[in-house]
Amino acid sequence: MPIYAEEIIAEAGKITIEAGIGVNYGGLIGVTASKPINAKIELFAGLGISGNKTGYTVGGRYYIDDSIRLIANYGTNALIETEKFYRETDYEIFEGLNFGVGYLVNNRWSIDLMYIDASKADDRIEELKREGYVLSGQSSEKVKLSLGYRW
Repeated sequence: MPIYAEEIIAEAGKITIEAGIGVNYGGLIGVTASKPINAKIELFAGLGISGNKTGYTVGGRYYIDDSIRLIANYGTNALIETEKFYRETDYEIFEGLNFGVGYLVNNRWSIDLMYIDASKADDRIEELKREGYVLSGQSSEKVKLSLGYRW
């Protein structure tokens, strides 16, 4: 068997853990586990925290080379903070598709620029406005940054 094929097989058995912030980590902050299925494609799943809720993400990464990757995932990508009586804060989280491009530095640090589909959250914001709620601090940005560290 060629040495390159042996390296691919050895790498395919490896599971990588990554911790970070952003939609690639299931919320504001979280952890993912990744498993390569071949030399170019890696699947991942993760859990994160958004406000006082638990979020998730599942997806895949396609490596163009050792550092540049294309990313697609589905999971928690938006958060609406609401204030109830007596200043009690509650959160609503939303899921959607996310697509992006990332860069892996020294096979440890990851920087990903993600386009998020937060249409469910946008619909909920419009619904709250129609009901007379005044919203502050909402973010309608569709492009977000995710940062992480893997080991």
